[in-house]
Amino acid sequence: MRFQEAYWHNPIHDLFSDPLRHWTYGQETLSPQPWAMVDPPLFQMWLSLVQKWSLGFPPLVAAYAGALSAVTPWLWYRFLRLIVRSRALALLGWAALAWLPSWTAIFRYFMTETLLLPLMGASLWQTMRADRQRDTRSFAWMVLLWSLAGMTRGIAVPLGGLAGLWVWLRRPKKVRNAAAAVAVVLVLAVPIAVRNHQQIGLWSPLGTGWPNQIYAASGAHDIHLHLTHEGAVWNYEFGSPSLYARQLQPLSDWEPRRQGVVTVSIDLTKGAADWRAAYERSALKGWPLLRLRWENLVLVMLGESWPDKAPDCAVSRAALGMRWIWAPFLVVVAAAAAWRRATTRAQPLVPLLIGAWFALQAMTLLAVNEGRYRKPLEGLLIVEALVLLDGTRLSSRWLA
Repeated sequence: MRFQEAYWHNPIHDLFSDPLRHWTYGQETLSPQPWAMVDPPLFQMWLSLVQKWSLGFPPLVAAYAGALSAVTPWLWYRFLRLIVRSRALALLGWAALAWLPSWTAIFRYFMTETLLLPLMGASLWQTMRADRQRDTRSFAWMVLLWSLAGMTRGIAVPLGGLAGLWVWLRRPKKVRNAAAAVAVVLVLAVPIAVRNHQQIGLWSPLGTGWPNQIYAASGAHDIHLHLTHEGAVWNYEFGSPSLYARQLQPLSDWEPRRQGVVTVSIDLTKGAADWRAAYERSALKGWPLLRLRWENLVLVMLGESWPDKAPDCAVSRAALGMRWIWAPFLVVVAAAAAWRRATTRAQPLVPLLIGAWFALQAMTLLAVNEGRYRKPLEGLLIVEALVLLDGTRLSSRWLA
């Protein structure tokens, strides 16, 4: 089903907005445009390989998207096989993730989540392998996979750091493992950091989050960027798709109270100086800032996932309807984890990752949130529910 969905709705036929931007910059990997270097670099580098392999031929593009879609729940299943004792529960988790509409519809588009979700599954799988094998090689592979996930979406950096710390504290030869981790990160990060410093003035292998942070904390509906670099000029205008629809319909007409435009002028040769000054100048303070945080929480936990909300697709319609379950599901899972304290202490990895995701993605203003940012949480919640169920009487009786 997941493979066939990519042929029914080929991502090569839906090139607009962000999917078009990613596909275009994948074709122009040497483009000096600053916007090509704002995001973490891996997804555009990945798309460049996909384009060279497929030559843009639609059946081959669909084969790529379908294969990536199909392998994603399997990678999470490999993680489940190591974190729950019941094979039947692991298989149930694979089925739940394979049929999860929001994890299917997104593969209709060239969006970073299509690479983040499989990389997170592979990273979690390798995290458990590293914890069991306790050798430097498995630890280095874990660091590599989490680093690649972080170079796809920045939220994976703190999650990977937390997972790596959890494994590192539980194993011997800490100096050797730390040295291996540093070596892996330097090999991946230094070349991209050098490139980004040359082009946008920042020693950052993950691009820059300044535009998103300024936009999120300003309370503005849109952001206009005026960037200069040694005489070259670029102008960009952006507005979050979360602000162009009433996210809680049909239950409510609520919408964020953002308005106006924040205009930012940046001399890229000054590094972070102009970005920092623009943030301090435009960021709201006090109660208005708390209101923005509350709105951001609502957007990520209850908001529509864009662009995979197309009404012409049954899978997208199902994902749109299921968005209401994740906030109460989070509450239920958190309560069950608190109640089953012994299980949570024995298997703390997933609760730690859920807590870190919630603290950073849902409670901060790193960006104006969108419903699609919720997708990693959906997988983690399903896994944690199965971990908590593992070992109960119900599991022992029916799912042995």
